[in-house]
Amino acid sequence: MKKILKYLLLGLVLLSLGYYVFTKYMHVSSLKGVVHKNATSVLKIGIQDIKETIALDALSAPAYYIKNSKTSSGAKDKDKEEKQETGVELMPHNLLAFTMLECKSTLFTVFKIKNKDSFEAYLKQDFDKKLHFKATDAAKEYETASLKKGNLHIAWNTKNLVLAITTNPDTKDIKKVFKDVLVDNKLISSTNHLLLEAIKKTKGHLVYADSLGATAIDFVDGAVVVNGKHDKSKKFLQEIIVPKVPNSSLSLHYKMDLEDDIEEKRLIGQLSSFSFFKKNNLSIDSLVQPLNGTLNFSIAGTTAQRDTIITYGYDDNFEKVAQKSVQEKRVPLINFNLGKKDTSKLKDYFYKTGTLDSNSVFKAFPLYQFTVKETPRSINFSTSKNQLVFAEKKSSYLFQVKADFKELQETLDLANTRKVFELLKQVNLYAWQEKDNSISIEGKLTAKEDHINILAQLFFGLNEDEETKTIVAKL
Repeated sequence: MKKILKYLLLGLVLLSLGYYVFTKYMHVSSLKGVVHKNATSVLKIGIQDIKETIALDALSAPAYYIKNSKTSSGAKDKDKEEKQETGVELMPHNLLAFTMLECKSTLFTVFKIKNKDSFEAYLKQDFDKKLHFKATDAAKEYETASLKKGNLHIAWNTKNLVLAITTNPDTKDIKKVFKDVLVDNKLISSTNHLLLEAIKKTKGHLVYADSLGATAIDFVDGAVVVNGKHDKSKKFLQEIIVPKVPNSSLSLHYKMDLEDDIEEKRLIGQLSSFSFFKKNNLSIDSLVQPLNGTLNFSIAGTTAQRDTIITYGYDDNFEKVAQKSVQEKRVPLINFNLGKKDTSKLKDYFYKTGTLDSNSVFKAFPLYQFTVKETPRSINFSTSKNQLVFAEKKSSYLFQVKADFKELQETLDLANTRKVFELLKQVNLYAWQEKDNSISIEGKLTAKEDHINILAQLFFGLNEDEETKTIVAKL
């Protein structure tokens, strides 16, 4: 009996060692050949690590998982019959996405093609009505397709599928990346590359890395935990002055370095793809150039606003006439404050563009009435017409966001946020500059159940229908 137990123990040790070696190999090999050589940043999604974490969590709380993933055998059989081969390795050990300097507001991902014919059949069956299909050229070195709405573009050959998600309507540079990957094979093949080295060394379910450092995100019992550090040669102020808003359910402050011309141009480039500004006849340059980068945002309770409602009735002569009535409603008390580096008057610019009415109400936001107030050093957008005076406090954080989701839902009272806000408790995320000028990032998002992994809580909580439970049970 002792000999049997000894062999069993030895077998378990060897099995564990073999699995450890295999996962280490897969962790490294899955990073190769899926990132462009000129990528500026990389996001790793540790699919296998997440699966293992959820599996261990299910072992520690089996009742919760059984209750939420219970399905009928008939539904399972039906799903099995309807399952189609995609021809693509959609669930690799690690899924990597990357950005390119020349492709603004675009995220790329490379998948391995297992069977090109199966993949194309899958596209035709499931996405034929949603995609525009087009061969690249007569040689057909690779095929391309895009969503009819234009925010998703794909290209593929016999080996790889490249997916690009973008908010930029100009696809010229995206097509160049497609050619780089699928024809010229400009992919990183060694994990000694700066970005992949950072991804490899940083532990986390999600890892973001650029040339300056890395940030990791972990999904644990009852929380999402964030930790990161990025080098920064520019030295920020060790303390900044921020408004102290009492009873706020959400507060955020952020200090961008818009005193630096490079940072200013970068922000202008990032905002240029948003259609909101063009629709409202607003120039990004005219908005950004006067700003110093200090941003404060808060939601604290509610305030009253009055709307003029126009209806139509008939007078004594049976002629149709407009009838006006004033309706009072409660809206969230929102304050949005931007610091300025000069005394230029942004209100005058808003009047000129027609986005500000005679009552100083910003017309570009139809949901709430934002009254604009301006001082020589800041401009404020508020749902309150009263001049609100907040106490100030010193903060060592360049960035901080805090929220209480229960209070936030009571304030906003929005149906489409209720489900997710009921699952969460609080968030506190902040960044500060160390003495060596590097930027440190820490934070935590907490959920209602302390002993259940937050991913499982969100997945089950947001997808309570039987179809989703069937999918989870199969996984």
